[in-house]
Amino acid sequence: MTPAFLPELRVLEYGQMVTAPYCAKLLADMGAEVIKIEQPGLGDPARRQGPFPGDVPHLERSGLFLYLNTNKMGITLNLRDEPGQRILQRLAAQADILIENTPPDEREGLGLDYDSLKRANQRLIMLSVTPFGLAGPYRKYKGNYLTAFHGGGYGYDYPRPVSDPETEPPLKGGGRAADFITGATAGIAAMQAVLGRGPDGAGRHIDLSQQEALAFTQYSPLDDYNHGRSFSRASAEFNMGNVTGVLPCRDGYVAFSPREEHQWQRWVEVMGNPEWAKDERFKDVPSRKQHWDELLALISEWTRQQAKDYVYRAAQEKRVVCYPVNTMADLVHNPQLAHRQYYTKVEHPEVGEIMLPGLPFISTLAPKQPPRPAPLLGQHNEEIYCGRLGYSKEDLVRLREMGVV
Repeated sequence: MTPAFLPELRVLEYGQMVTAPYCAKLLADMGAEVIKIEQPGLGDPARRQGPFPGDVPHLERSGLFLYLNTNKMGITLNLRDEPGQRILQRLAAQADILIENTPPDEREGLGLDYDSLKRANQRLIMLSVTPFGLAGPYRKYKGNYLTAFHGGGYGYDYPRPVSDPETEPPLKGGGRAADFITGATAGIAAMQAVLGRGPDGAGRHIDLSQQEALAFTQYSPLDDYNHGRSFSRASAEFNMGNVTGVLPCRDGYVAFSPREEHQWQRWVEVMGNPEWAKDERFKDVPSRKQHWDELLALISEWTRQQAKDYVYRAAQEKRVVCYPVNTMADLVHNPQLAHRQYYTKVEHPEVGEIMLPGLPFISTLAPKQPPRPAPLLGQHNEEIYCGRLGYSKEDLVRLREMGVV
């Protein structure tokens, strides 16, 4: 059972890896019916991406795939041949939304052009996610989460500050942040199209560029550019704005930000009022900013001897902004997340019981429910092809032998 926020929305997904599957997952987790279409025998490339239990690759055991495809139905369909494309037309005729992120060099000949699908369903909303969009000089360029992170400007100031920008180049942030940001943006775009349907219920084609989804987040660098301010990652030219940072502890790190003078004084009390805190170099915010490197070394000398739990609790008792830098183990055992039942256990036929994140909100519309596990490859072929499209089981066998499903 899943929360029925979108109980009447039917979604087709022909997605690979993260961007389109994550968009469809968001809709599925909120109750939309999502049918995931995969290539027969191969499936979504995410099935071949780790982590895998025991580090043993298996099409049905990819942690990435299991997370991205909760609450979906799964079918196989070969869109490279005409019979598969005709079936896609029939599926599209019953759908509200089709979400796809086919690579630019694979799009031609798959029957995924909006004009032909619209003939099957005038109400169809089609959402296409590509690295740089379907128009413009970069439209045929390939891309992934690395190129998106930097192509959209997100990585321009990572990390900062650094001693020498010439020898310390920008880096990509950990994980697949660019893909998940794009997937969330796609979810918003899809719902905008659903809610924006006019009285005639006409469909539309949404052309979503991953570069633009990432560039959309760069409001601060754009503000600097608009006002003619130069930007440097060098620590010597870096404007901290406020005294804030990440501090090493005995068992991890804490982030702290005693921005106001009264907060700094309370932070000094947390540290036991060390003598060095009375130094003229640290007398006020401008002075502390000017001597930040020296100050950080002195603070870190104290925090390294403390447990991070002690540091952040002592700071918060003094009303100083401070919180631990949580590891995955910290999050799984976090009492706040446990109270809100954020993590849920799901039973998967291949992997057994696994823990997955749930919806990041609670609604009075429907209580939180454990999600359904990601589908096995082609798990719902009979239900969809026979139950929805009227094929017989003999037809299904024949289509399988022909390589169509």
